Amino acid sequence: MGKLCSRATSFDNHVSLMSLNRCFKRKGAYILSQRSHSRARLPLCMLLFSTLAIFLYAISSAQHIGEQAEMNRLEQQADDLAAQDDPDGAALAIGKAAMMAKIIAQQQEEPPVRSLFESVGKFFRGQEYAYRALAIFQQTGGQPPAPGGVCQFLEQAGVLITQSNFSLTEIANLKPPAASSQQRYAALLKQWQVILPEITHDLAC
Repeated sequence: MGKLCSRATSFDNHVSLMSLNRCFKRKGAYILSQRSHSRARLPLCMLLFSTLAIFLYAISSAQHIGEQAEMNRLEQQADDLAAQDDPDGAALAIGKAAMMAKIIAQQQEEPPVRSLFESVGKFFRGQEYAYRALAIFQQTGGQPPAPGGVCQFLEQAGVLITQSNFSLTEIANLKPPAASSQQRYAALLKQWQVILPEITHDLAC
């Protein structure tokens, strides 16, 4: 009876070991399978991350281009309104362009490009002060000598335009298309450095 029990126990142990072996084999196969799936998923994840990074960069670039286009549109609108003898509307449009220039400058990673848009923003603010001066002059009768507030606006415009011209000429190592923008605004600043004293003289400030 003892031998029979001993054999039965040995048999049970043998069966249990076989079951454990099968269990471990199944787990091992599962683990290997999971590792294979993980290895398969890794390149896919890397591809997805790369695609996402390219997509986000494209969105960012498109956004920057859109903001610069809007800034240019507002600048042109200000010129058109000034030509139509609407200095108040011109001041509003160029003021918005100055805000866009500031936003674009904050987004730039390259210091020379950031400095370029900061200078452009000052230039636009100078124009805004000049247009506001002309608007107030019209509203107060349009006869020289201009009120003191008008002359103060013109003085502030002159300060900002001088600062913009100085900082713009100091910027170096600009690449296209920023280099072309620098040349264009440098030419516009020279024009305004002639126009502003003439306005000041005509208004008897």
